[in-house]
Amino acid sequence: MPIRPIPFGHALRLRIELQHVRPVVWRTVMVADYISLGGLHHILQGAFGWQDCHLYEFRAG
Repeated sequence: MPIRPIPFGHALRLRIELQHVRPVVWRTVMVADYISLGGLHHILQGAFGWQDCHLYEFRAG
């Protein structure tokens, strides 16, 4: 996926942490506030070095 610049003021910084893993494994990523869950999926794959073979879920709140 090509990297597009995020317009100023429209970025979200997300801290993604794996549960039930010790030591704690986490990543911080910057994404556009209009990113889809499909787009976020691709970001997570790259951030963790996964190859689309790890089960995970999105939770809000």
